[in-house]
Amino acid sequence: MRVFIAAAAIAALFCAVPDSAVADTTAVKRFIKRYYYKELPATIMQLPWAEFKTYLDKYTDILTPAELQRVTDGMRGVSSGRIGITKQRHRMGWEVVRVVPESPAYWAGLLPGDVMVASNDTSLVWADVMNMGTIVRGPAGTHVVLDVLRDGVCHRIAVQRADLQEDAIFCTVFGRTLAVRILQFDEGIAERFTTLTSGIDPLTIDTVLFDLRDNPGGRVDATLSLLSQFVPADDTLLAIAEQHDTEYEFSAGIGRWRDERTYIILQNEESASASELFAGTMAVRCSAMVVGKTSYGKGRIQRVFTAADVLETADTAIGGFSITSALYLAGGTLAVDGVGVKPHVEMDLPQTVADRLPDSVDVTRLRMDVAFPTQRHIDSVNGLGHGAIAALIWTDRATPFEAYHTLTSIRHQLPKPVWACTADHDSVHTAYARKEEEAIRRLLAEVYAGQVSDSILRMEPVERLLEHVHDRVAMVRFDKRDEREDLTKPHADDLGLALDTIDGMVYVTGVYPKSTAYEAGICIGDRITSVNGKLLATGIDWARRDIRRAARRGGTVDLMVRRGNVIKRVTCSARPRDVGVPLTYVRDGVGIIAVERFGASHHAATQLTRVIERLMRDETHSIVIDLRGSYGGSMDPTLRVLELFARKGDTLARVWKHGRIQRAVIAKAHGSLRRVPVFICIDTATSGAAELFAQSMQQNRYATIVGLMSKGAMYEAEERHLTGTIGMRYVLWQFGRTVDARIQPDVLTVLPVDNVLRIRDAAAGLGDIRSWRQTTAGPDDGVIMDVGRSRPHVIRASDAETIAAVIYGNAARLYNLMSAMQPILLSTSPITKR
Repeated sequence: MRVFIAAAAIAALFCAVPDSAVADTTAVKRFIKRYYYKELPATIMQLPWAEFKTYLDKYTDILTPAELQRVTDGMRGVSSGRIGITKQRHRMGWEVVRVVPESPAYWAGLLPGDVMVASNDTSLVWADVMNMGTIVRGPAGTHVVLDVLRDGVCHRIAVQRADLQEDAIFCTVFGRTLAVRILQFDEGIAERFTTLTSGIDPLTIDTVLFDLRDNPGGRVDATLSLLSQFVPADDTLLAIAEQHDTEYEFSAGIGRWRDERTYIILQNEESASASELFAGTMAVRCSAMVVGKTSYGKGRIQRVFTAADVLETADTAIGGFSITSALYLAGGTLAVDGVGVKPHVEMDLPQTVADRLPDSVDVTRLRMDVAFPTQRHIDSVNGLGHGAIAALIWTDRATPFEAYHTLTSIRHQLPKPVWACTADHDSVHTAYARKEEEAIRRLLAEVYAGQVSDSILRMEPVERLLEHVHDRVAMVRFDKRDEREDLTKPHADDLGLALDTIDGMVYVTGVYPKSTAYEAGICIGDRITSVNGKLLATGIDWARRDIRRAARRGGTVDLMVRRGNVIKRVTCSARPRDVGVPLTYVRDGVGIIAVERFGASHHAATQLTRVIERLMRDETHSIVIDLRGSYGGSMDPTLRVLELFARKGDTLARVWKHGRIQRAVIAKAHGSLRRVPVFICIDTATSGAAELFAQSMQQNRYATIVGLMSKGAMYEAEERHLTGTIGMRYVLWQFGRTVDARIQPDVLTVLPVDNVLRIRDAAAGLGDIRSWRQTTAGPDDGVIMDVGRSRPHVIRASDAETIAAVIYGNAARLYNLMSAMQPILLSTSPITKR
């Protein structure tokens, strides 16, 4: 007989080891040395058993025939001559910790918390665990009379011993959540789960909660059978690392529960062995979320053998033996032994504390009338004004309710959306009209089908529904005349201006080359006071909206601009501009490229590709790509640029949806620029496609990342109008497990930024700068020197970088960046993957 076991407490069962002077252990030692999970010294066979055992772990030992029977029965959930309790030491005797449902103690009315002070008139105050086995237990059908202390009153209770077959799993449905409490992974647990859930339609369940707290483990084969109910067929469940080989177990794909849904596992420090195997495999293969504390850390497998099956000579003193034969990896990859299963959300899970049982409650009658309590039964007894007492009455059969209530109490601490809330809300105030609510629910159901639980979509108030998806969805309100900017489109209607507020006033903080504002002579540091004769709003969002509305009307836009003490009227053409045009600057063999919106379109990707290739033809030996402030964009154009630097077979991006990798983008050919040293500059505003590009370049070692940590918004978003006044911006795809992952630079440094006030002061002394802008398309040292000769008083008060920012707007950032990058280029070995 060969039985797989993995119970953390198995060592406690080995309390009657045969006397080594009587038992012949030679064959046992030979077998253990051959099949132990790790190699043992060759000389160990000459040692007596007591010394031989010091080389083994506590789970490997010899069993007497009685111990073998106890272990075998225990793994089947069978016990003989018991009353059906677990107990712990108490100063007055032994306290009842658990009462097994359907056991003699259950029908006799024993409760958790009762203290047994005497058995058949024999005091239990000094009885140890060995004596308890003979005092309370006995032949099935006989009686034991217990003196039980409860709330200071002693009760005399007669209990008839019996042979027990314990249930180790209990299930209850709450709305669309199935709560499963597993006490131990006994033989037949998968079949029992199938029976308990036979009347439940899996399509109506979107969340399964497993409570594995205090689960000591059990049989590995039973655990794998239950895992096969949830893990897709042929997925790896377990890797078994034996002394000389590694075997793998795969899911049989049985049962009805293999659809994608939310899985949550509650565990604590006493969750051990097979329960760790279950939790780890569910986390690896089904993206289950583990909540609680790090588990016990027993990643070893024991096998129990009978002496008659494996020993050449029978020894009546030896019934069999347990041997640690292997270490296991949950899900085929997750090591458990010595480290445990670490929770995704670590916390102290609240414990339900049962209150004093009222004298009016007839426990035995309730247990007889209600075999399996429902929520109505639980509420009827807990609502008596005495706190939680259902667990005292129905013991293990109330544990799924406790697990679910534990989940409800911690739900706001879990990442969202992860848990299905099925609470009933009769009347909740909302800021949205009914038509708007319906539109919001409909769009979320369409976009996040399978990711947001159906119970949340249908039953939660809209405000709380949006809390579940707050990191992926943003509601936007707008005037009916207003249109939202699509960040994936190649054009913008801001006239080429970037605005911000300084001391409550709206300043120009950026002017993009080749835009209408650039051609009209507007500088960084200018103040815009009115648009088309109307005062410009002082709020930055409203100010941007005013300029966009004026530009969308077409024709020309008249701006009143204040520069120093001079106010002048500037007329701009209301034409859109291409936000994907790259800006370039070359000096000393280093080419710097900046893109306002990376990956804006395929056209923009083509432009960027041509610029990079042109720089390399001009004998540029290094490339610096400035992505500071770059945002928006789409994935496909970004991948086209990445292919320039790729090596065939490299993974350029992993696209995630619903918490799973939907596809991995693999380079199909060698890129033409894969040997070029590349430096990428980022800052806290770098997001979207620019972040994806920088992350892929860093992970594949195509580039060195310089600057500050990025914003952490590696996703592709879309915006849609829902009604006349509201819209929704939502994440379509993400390029990591979470949408807020940030890039850590290889060289952490603060790169230069424009000082708007200094540029403002310099611009006031330069006057009309359009003629200099028309001389060259980008920063030019000759032009800056010419400014110094014609305006000496200005050049004395300002440095060259400031003058460049006045003349060339945002293009001057490349000129200024070169000075900051020179020491980095000289001191940092560029990463070039070969």
